[in-house]
Amino acid sequence: MTVDPRHLAYLLAIYENGSLSNAAKLLGLSQPALSNAVALLERRLGAKVLNRNGRGVVVNEIGMILVRRSREMRSLLSGAEEEIRLKRNGQSGPLAIGATPSVVEHLLPRALRELQHGNSGLTISVVEGLDGSLNQLLLNGELDLVVGVVGQPFSPVELIEEVLIEDNFYLAVGPNHPLVTRESVHLNELSDHLWVMPRPGGAAFTHVQAIFLNAGVAWPTQTISTNSFALTRRMIGQSDAVGLVTAMTLAGWESQVRAIPMPEAGTRKVGVRQRRQAEISPLARGFLEILRDVAARQAREERIPRNLIR
Repeated sequence: MTVDPRHLAYLLAIYENGSLSNAAKLLGLSQPALSNAVALLERRLGAKVLNRNGRGVVVNEIGMILVRRSREMRSLLSGAEEEIRLKRNGQSGPLAIGATPSVVEHLLPRALRELQHGNSGLTISVVEGLDGSLNQLLLNGELDLVVGVVGQPFSPVELIEEVLIEDNFYLAVGPNHPLVTRESVHLNELSDHLWVMPRPGGAAFTHVQAIFLNAGVAWPTQTISTNSFALTRRMIGQSDAVGLVTAMTLAGWESQVRAIPMPEAGTRKVGVRQRRQAEISPLARGFLEILRDVAARQAREERIPRNLIR
């Protein structure tokens, strides 16, 4: 079976433009010519890629496999062109990194500073987001690496993960909170408190949800849901709100919050994800080596600064 790469691009155009006629117009083809190209693709595959109905065509499950691969191919070619352009101008890159909010605020800046030291002309982009959206960008070839929580259930099989650091969770309270003098606290004592929670869609929410389910404790009746670390820090530090925050995050909040050990809180694994069958660039390999070293040094440091725990 030999598939013409142009036919993959044609199928992608049909999917992204919603119809044969729109795709044909964009591609500069007649609609019959585009239909013939799709038919040839289907003959070579031995399978249909479009379902036809009274309103037009819909890309089916087989077709969606090709759509995803076509996006990877488009990103790969675009990245190659950009890498060559930068190389000709004496620059390095591009490097596209996806990162979840806590990593953006803490682990990533340290690694990027060390990558930049001694290198000039770097072209790096960082996309902040939740795990699901970042994984999709990674699968599409729009990101080289994703730094965030690893070891989650239902991770795409096309991705490989590497654990860099284990990060403990603590209950975070403000310096004037009634619980601040406690040596430890249990989840079932906190049902009446205002909680600052992560929004659904990321590993942080999944972790917090699992804590309540495993402990058999009802979900709080008073919650503020946000993925903003600035809002979380201020709400906990300046009110009687509580939240679950990791050691990595707490390390930057010394003057505003206090950490109380909670047996049910658990840990998370922070690491890096990349495409299983992709060969990353020398710049991406260099960044990954620095990231490993930064994570190892951070793991050796004290988990929680002493002034954070009463």
